[in-house]
Amino acid sequence: MINIQIDNTGFVNKGAELMLLAIINNFSDRNDINFVYKGVSTFQDKSSLGLHSLMSLQRYKFDFSRLFPKSRFNNLGIQFERDINFIFDAGGFHIGDQWVSEQTTKDFFDKKISYYRRYKKNGTKIIFLPQAVGPFKKELSRYYFTKLFDIVDLFIARDNVSYNACKEIVTDNEKLYLFPDFTNIYDPKKPDIDDELFTDKVCVIPNSKMITHTSSKSKKDYIVFLNEFLKKCHECKFDLFFLNHEGKGDLEIIRNLNQQYNYPVLNGLSANDVKYVIGRSRLVLSSRFHGVVSGLSQNVPTFCTSWSHKYEELMNEYEMNGIIDFSDIDGAISKILTLLNNTKQIDEVVSHLEKRSALEKKKTEQMWSLVKNNM
Repeated sequence: MINIQIDNTGFVNKGAELMLLAIINNFSDRNDINFVYKGVSTFQDKSSLGLHSLMSLQRYKFDFSRLFPKSRFNNLGIQFERDINFIFDAGGFHIGDQWVSEQTTKDFFDKKISYYRRYKKNGTKIIFLPQAVGPFKKELSRYYFTKLFDIVDLFIARDNVSYNACKEIVTDNEKLYLFPDFTNIYDPKKPDIDDELFTDKVCVIPNSKMITHTSSKSKKDYIVFLNEFLKKCHECKFDLFFLNHEGKGDLEIIRNLNQQYNYPVLNGLSANDVKYVIGRSRLVLSSRFHGVVSGLSQNVPTFCTSWSHKYEELMNEYEMNGIIDFSDIDGAISKILTLLNNTKQIDEVVSHLEKRSALEKKKTEQMWSLVKNNM
């Protein structure tokens, strides 16, 4: 059996869960693979996907797990570091200047590097699946990425900005590649949800990072924009619903915005269900990256706000002018409402997205071929 450990995914953030589903789904034709989940989850979450758990019985320099037959642990869905053949990192966006604060120390990154070196000593191959990275203007972020890149077997950037940021500081282009977000080819199954709650309606997906990861002005503009957008939709009698793509922070924004409207709120859905709902919407306004991916890749007219280059790059890939410009809130809202009022224009956008999403999905298939050739 091949043991593949999946790092930096999760079940709270639906984008992270969607990446986990997409990885497992891509190997659905294989029965010789154990997927080992590294992260916080419930037993129910892991068992629903057939995920194994990572355990350590290392005490000081002795590994007590070697005292017992390996089959005893495998039958319980337990794996150990020494038995991991591959690590797939699907972190999405966790490397670069934005993750270095005044409190961040070199020791913090050295511990991360030691983690990967420990696996490499066991012969584990380390593959970073498509993700946004950079910029690398800060000394510590440059230090971490160069050390990390020396260790990994394959590193895949998710957009041109990320790819070029990598190329500026590393020289081994043979293991650096550029491919889009790989959740675009995940085809969601129909969930047991009332279709009338979301079908052919406007889907609004907030993001607490627009509050915590932007300037005070952008934070204020974001809330003003959302309030004005909801007001106009209410006046025009457009059907609308909120979709919580992550957790408490996003839900708090939804509740504050929704006090005077009482629009339907879809909360606590699985990643599969979230993508399905987005794909049946008439139009998506998302502040979550994978909400944008799920809209564009399912040919749904999609607009978004941005707190990182990854949003602009995603829109560029689909040749869509959908980034909300806070310097012209009225103009941005007018643009969305004009589209909603024009069935012919919506059909044209859908037709355009069908062509672009087909190209992006083909790239993802090529990415998986590359990964599998390195296994």
